[in-house]
Amino acid sequence: MINGWILAFTAAGAAIMLLSAWRWPGVRRVWFALAALSALIAGQLAAGEVLEVRQRGEVFMTTIHELLLNPVLLACASYMGVFALYALAEAAIGSDRR
Repeated sequence: MINGWILAFTAAGAAIMLLSAWRWPGVRRVWFALAALSALIAGQLAAGEVLEVRQRGEVFMTTIHELLLNPVLLACASYMGVFALYALAEAAIGSDRR
């Protein structure tokens, strides 16, 4: 049941992003900037965690999963998922609107 809610909210978020980009063209840059920032933050978190695991000499596969509990990473990854759906919809539908 939760997966259904996640899918519904993801689709709703992408639809809101798409409609707002059509209504206010400048918002499109905001969505892309937030996606770039989210990717940068998620990448830095992942790289930092890998570096820390390597420096401590721990087993990579058992300790790296702590990263998935980081709320910042979860927020960034969630936004990138919604953004990916928005970008696909914009590519598929947006070209017809111009």
